[in-house]
Amino acid sequence: MEDDEYDPSEQEITEYCEWLGMDIEKEKALTWIAREALKAPLPEYWKICYTEDREVYYFNMRTGESIWDHPMDAYYKSLFKQEKAKLEKKRKKMRLFSGSMPIVPLQTLFSDLSEDDWALPIPETLCDPIDFTLFVDPVVLPTSGRTVSKHTIVNNRWRDPFSREYVENRRLIHNVDKRHEVDAWLAKALAAYFTQITYPPELVAWAASPSSVSVPPEGQYDFANGLAVVMKILPYLLDKEEEVCLEGQRNVLKWMETAYNIQETSEASSTGRRKRTTQHRVLSDVKASRHPCIAEVVNGLQDTGALLSPLLTMSTSASLETLALLLSYHPSFRAHPCFSNFSPEVLNVLQLAEPDVSSMATYLQSLPFPHKTNNTDHLVKMKFLYIVLDSPRALNVLSEYQWSHAFPIVCAAFTCLPATPDHATLAIRQLRGLDGWPCNVKGCPVEVVKWMVSLGMTEGVSAQQRTLLLYDILVSAGEVVMLSYKKNKDVVLKAILESAGMGPRDMTYAAMLGSILVFNEISKIEEFSRDQMLQMHIANALLPRLTRFQWRPKHFEATLKSIIGLLSNAPLAGWGVFKADRIEFLLKELCKKKKNCSELRVKLETLEATEKRLQQSYAINSWLILATKLRKEKHDKASARRQDIIIERMANLVTIMTVLLNMRLKPKVARRPEVPDNEHTPHYVDDVEKQPQAPGVTSKRPIPTNKADRDTTMHSSVTLPPI
Repeated sequence: MEDDEYDPSEQEITEYCEWLGMDIEKEKALTWIAREALKAPLPEYWKICYTEDREVYYFNMRTGESIWDHPMDAYYKSLFKQEKAKLEKKRKKMRLFSGSMPIVPLQTLFSDLSEDDWALPIPETLCDPIDFTLFVDPVVLPTSGRTVSKHTIVNNRWRDPFSREYVENRRLIHNVDKRHEVDAWLAKALAAYFTQITYPPELVAWAASPSSVSVPPEGQYDFANGLAVVMKILPYLLDKEEEVCLEGQRNVLKWMETAYNIQETSEASSTGRRKRTTQHRVLSDVKASRHPCIAEVVNGLQDTGALLSPLLTMSTSASLETLALLLSYHPSFRAHPCFSNFSPEVLNVLQLAEPDVSSMATYLQSLPFPHKTNNTDHLVKMKFLYIVLDSPRALNVLSEYQWSHAFPIVCAAFTCLPATPDHATLAIRQLRGLDGWPCNVKGCPVEVVKWMVSLGMTEGVSAQQRTLLLYDILVSAGEVVMLSYKKNKDVVLKAILESAGMGPRDMTYAAMLGSILVFNEISKIEEFSRDQMLQMHIANALLPRLTRFQWRPKHFEATLKSIIGLLSNAPLAGWGVFKADRIEFLLKELCKKKKNCSELRVKLETLEATEKRLQQSYAINSWLILATKLRKEKHDKASARRQDIIIERMANLVTIMTVLLNMRLKPKVARRPEVPDNEHTPHYVDDVEKQPQAPGVTSKRPIPTNKADRDTTMHSSVTLPPI
């Protein structure tokens, strides 16, 4: 049988594909190599021979070489490797993933449109002579010289439909001139297609108007019909290597942007009209109702995947910007199955893979702070960083990168994108999720730290995120940010008060930040009086600082008095925060000082005995309540007794704090070097024998001559309550 008459079966093609190592499902476009290899003729000087067992082998009459495989097998195996590499490179460029839609040529859409739907006729010279559709990849057949679409010859089993001769793929000649003619007609047809959904000029001008109270123009635009026209062409714009498809994607983006601009202007106009008289408001509302909201039309779609999947498959700058626009106005779409919970392959499609982010970081590092850029591709990536972070998965993509790479992106994203409260909240979440936070804050330049503080001061930002950020910065940067906190004290206090009621963890951070502010005299405990429990937690967080850090005497006195007053007014609420461990802590701290003061030693013994007695009473009462519960009896008396014990223990804590107050405010004893008997110097307050002071020694405050003056020299006149 001659080679031209031989037509390999599908089974033979499949077997040869397996021999080549081809994955038919993923590399179906390369099956032509197997068909061509099976029909390939023998090279010159080669002939088929048979063994005694009728096994085929090949003999070279010129060299005398004998081989078992076809002489052309090595060539086609090499050809397969080359074509596979090209295919993988193309797929990588196309950023295809498991959910990608198949690429359908744009010519298919216009070929399928009926004359009723489409007024632009297709020239016969641009149609395939076999299936009468627009040429797709036109090639010249070497056997008949006719031009057909490549899929025509493939579907005809690689035979010329006019001469019925077999045609090898390598012998096909691309008809470049015909391709250019088709592209020119497609560009004209695409422009005509989008004229169906062109907005009225007066509506576009109104949407771009800076006035928020302007009256919308007369007339009506059908957004539902416009969206239907857009969704009809989307599956045919997937080929990013075709310029006409890229132009179509840009047209879709322009239409979507205008639609949402109209929506925003309509909402702003409605808000402005509410300030007018009722008559004008009703008239304007009637006019506004003629322009339906695009968001309502999109939300009403039965199959949102038909809108999202094509845009995701395109993976171009225009398509991703359109996708980001939709996900910004419709946050519920972020949970759609087509995004696969933002898996790594989807992140690659969104251009957030490691090479993309690293490339963007390198570019932004070369820019001065705050790394502002107008690069459209980078801005789209920054939008998706926010979208992915605000999705159900809450993925912070930048957390996997070094601080030096990730921080410029966080800074540029907040600087370049609209500075909305939502964006500020997401920027804080990004910042706090970076590798090295908050340790790296200490090494940042002053201007960078101030920028972080200004981010936390943004109005409308989540109080929880604001409090966490301000606490981390204050702990890491310290004195660098104190002035900023003082200037914006009202904003900081508001954030603390709002975040305190969100949960136990938020209360902890709010109290810790509040305690630092009180310690540094930026605020007072009384300024948190709106939330009594927050005051209690701040006081609890301040206790270690009261005994281990240096305070100004007046500030120490005022703060401790505030805590004492707070606990005296609400002992039961205070017990829920302080518990017994704080009483034990203060007693231990005071015990360290009792060696040098006999008066303190006596008082501590009384306080410790009282606390030990109350501990035993509390333990007995707890067992009593448990026993009554087990017997299913009422335990009102026991509960009332417990409250009395708690009040006594809190009173004991107040007494301990009062002792601490007097101890910290009492002047220290001066050292007394030996001096001659004939010298006389002023004496000091002390509970030991007074001694004269040597000449030339710097003197502390002398003892006043009368008791009234002596009281005024103390830091405080607080007296101990009776025990």
